[in-house]
Amino acid sequence: MLTDITADIEKIVSPIVIDAGLEVVELTVDQRNATYMIELLIDRPQGGITLEECAVVNKKVAEIFDLTQSWANDYELVVASPGLDRLLKNEKDFRRMLTQRVRFLLTEKVDGKGEYSGHIKDVGSADVLVSLKSKEVRIPFNKIMKATLII
Repeated sequence: MLTDITADIEKIVSPIVIDAGLEVVELTVDQRNATYMIELLIDRPQGGITLEECAVVNKKVAEIFDLTQSWANDYELVVASPGLDRLLKNEKDFRRMLTQRVRFLLTEKVDGKGEYSGHIKDVGSADVLVSLKSKEVRIPFNKIMKATLII
């Protein structure tokens, strides 16, 4: 049932977020007793969202929930930025960070090292091209244990 509600929520929030010129970074839905805890992380495709934009999306989503959903009386909604310190998890996350400096911790060595810090130069379907001081290295997604933006 939680999977069905998550899918329903995604169908509702996606058009609202897209109409605002933003994208859904992550949607999580949890249930505590009879209350649905909904966290919607949104951002611009290239990053840089404001608190006001989050508030506008929150208000629009809540209005739709209140009008159309039978469970709407029993939910808590949080709409937020993914934050600068959020882990990069998928191809979309890495694309948002093109040209940014990122630290990678790997599950196994790539080109002799288990850790890299460099600028994301390109993102493929299976890997990330990272520009280092003296060279470039391709890091496969399946070897990334942890990747974070260097602030």
